[in-house]
Amino acid sequence: MTAVSEFRRMPANDDAERAVLSCMLQDPVNLIAAAGQILHSAAFYTPANRIVFDLLTAGFSHCEVDLVMLQTELRKKGLLDKAGGAQYLAELINDVPTVAMFDYYAEELIRKSRCRQLIEICSETAKNAWEESGDPLELARRLEDYNSRLFESVAATSTTTWRNTLIQYEQEIDSARNNKGGIPGLSTGFSAVDDMTGGLQRNEMWVLAGRPGSGKSAIMVNVAVHLVKAGIPVGIISLEMSRSKLAGRIVSGITGINSQKLSRGMMSDADRNEIGRSVSESSLWPLYIDDRPGLRLFDIEIQCRKWVKNHGIEVIFVDYLQLVEPDQNREIEEREVADKSRGLLNLARRHQITTFALAQLNRGAENRSGPPRKSDLRGSGSIEQDAHVIALLDRTDPGDESAIITVNCIIAKCREGREGTVPLNFNRPVTTFFEPGRSSCGR
Repeated sequence: MTAVSEFRRMPANDDAERAVLSCMLQDPVNLIAAAGQILHSAAFYTPANRIVFDLLTAGFSHCEVDLVMLQTELRKKGLLDKAGGAQYLAELINDVPTVAMFDYYAEELIRKSRCRQLIEICSETAKNAWEESGDPLELARRLEDYNSRLFESVAATSTTTWRNTLIQYEQEIDSARNNKGGIPGLSTGFSAVDDMTGGLQRNEMWVLAGRPGSGKSAIMVNVAVHLVKAGIPVGIISLEMSRSKLAGRIVSGITGINSQKLSRGMMSDADRNEIGRSVSESSLWPLYIDDRPGLRLFDIEIQCRKWVKNHGIEVIFVDYLQLVEPDQNREIEEREVADKSRGLLNLARRHQITTFALAQLNRGAENRSGPPRKSDLRGSGSIEQDAHVIALLDRTDPGDESAIITVNCIIAKCREGREGTVPLNFNRPVTTFFEPGRSSCGR
């Protein structure tokens, strides 16, 4: 044991180790082989867990296994007690409710294992350097060799075979076929937008931008409410509005009561009764809100991970991108925006969800007439590269102070669909968008 590990516990996550084994036992035909391809014995820090993993991958790959078979094999090898005993194994099978998060648990083990390897090699190198035992250049060469092997292992665990890729692709096209021509993603609530974009799809990042007053936050709330009404779990990172203000917008939209009347308490008994009814009906929506100011990308990643694990969220909204604090300060604003944009894209891909970010336009766009363009986005180069869909809101008549105005939703980029313009009506008193030809209540 190295000097460092004598005083500090090595990085490990026993809960994740148990979760991986539980998944393997719940779906042995598929996950034992999968675990054997991406994990190795050293990924398990707890000896009992390592013994169970070794036995499963060595003797039960691609075949069924149950608790009795596992205990019998361990007893034959004299390893049952070292593997935690019969009670431990019985608890292990039901350690997680679903195998859906297997990839996340496995990634956690890989990360912890790499940290332990780094500690060991760096501690050993430092010890030899302090004792001046050996050629310094040879010590440096060993470190370089280890770094090369570490990067090779990263590449290996992120690679899949062509056969597995084809199997996944077949599953996707079969799903599309069974959908009978419907959109492949989740509906935004606006049929014309869905038709052009295919809806909100996993692993994608959407960006919505517009001049002040064009309704960015309102349309975000509209899409979120449409999703949760359909039972789809959604998370909102609200960096600009408090959760109370956000709740006010949602209640105004679903009741049709003027938002100013709500905020000023100027409501009738009938209004208050309607609010009570709507609050009761919507109280169980799978909607989760984090309104802490000044969140970093790292904080959003942690929150998203919790939401995905505990609630199965499928879309996360961020209001808005430029208010996200950078994980590291950059002297150039465009570099910061690029870091945030790429971070939200990686978030979508890592958790297989959709990220939907609101964004600011640069000052030049506010002073220029005509509809906004992709180049008006602050940090437009990186956002345009990362986003799958870029939508820009444009008020057709900026001077119109009517209760209901027309706002064009310009699909300026759509990687898996087509570009174009969708006219929408915006009921300003209740901050609700609706498609022409459909009604929007308001009082």
